[in-house]
Amino acid sequence: MNMKFVLVAALLVLGMTGCVKENDTAVVVAPVPPTGLVATQGGGKQVSLKWTDASGNESGFLIERRSAGGVFNSLTSVGPNVTSFTDEAVSVNVVYSYQVYSFNSAGRSAVGAVSGGVQVSALELGMVYGGGRIGYIFQEGDAGYVAGQEHGLIVAKEDMVVKMPWGCIDRKLGVTDVIIGAGRGNTVISSMACGSYTAAGNCADLLQSGYDDWFLPSLNELRKIFVNQQQIMGFTPAKYWSSSENDRDHSFAVDFSDTYGAYMPVRKDSVQRIRAVRAF
Repeated sequence: MNMKFVLVAALLVLGMTGCVKENDTAVVVAPVPPTGLVATQGGGKQVSLKWTDASGNESGFLIERRSAGGVFNSLTSVGPNVTSFTDEAVSVNVVYSYQVYSFNSAGRSAVGAVSGGVQVSALELGMVYGGGRIGYIFQEGDAGYVAGQEHGLIVAKEDMVVKMPWGCIDRKLGVTDVIIGAGRGNTVISSMACGSYTAAGNCADLLQSGYDDWFLPSLNELRKIFVNQQQIMGFTPAKYWSSSENDRDHSFAVDFSDTYGAYMPVRKDSVQRIRAVRAF
């Protein structure tokens, strides 16, 4: 028997069964998709994207964009382990949404992470406007948000000169709210019930830059202002009153000296700083 033939046949059999493989390499599979994609308008006319890298074998991420409910088109790609991107090629008053895929040599992930829509505003945080500075632009889900229009909060350029109590100590009003959009109504209720020598009363009586519709922000309005304080400017590291009541003896304040803007019930008869706002 030809021994060379027997050896070749044996090697062929072993190769077909997977016991012997020349240049054995691992099989590459497509990566899992990223998660948690969030799109927000950043400083100026740009959209900031952030997502979570859920795979360990991607070569990068593919970013797609659509506008006004159209189809997604390729925008750009970024490298592995990158979890953010800023889209500066946007137009004002257009609603954009995004999706991000991970990819490698085996292809892209089966699905992409999809963001909600974000409308690019012609207005910018910190811009001098309407008697103050723009402190917050309403987003979808906020009271006062209207798709295709620009609305938000204008913050007075300076604190009120004198710190004031919230007022109505030992009295529960029970009709104020903490949500965005509640500040104006809270101010009317509080100033009428508790008088002018109060945080809300001072805001209600304010005439500044030709405007007389100032109010004390609700808790959630004030928390948004805290986040944007660097653009608004002029805040002191101290507690600021909101127009949101907690109980008969306490109302909510936000601590601008705290890194995270902690909020807490504060006695109504204590004096705290005040920053008036108006809506646009």
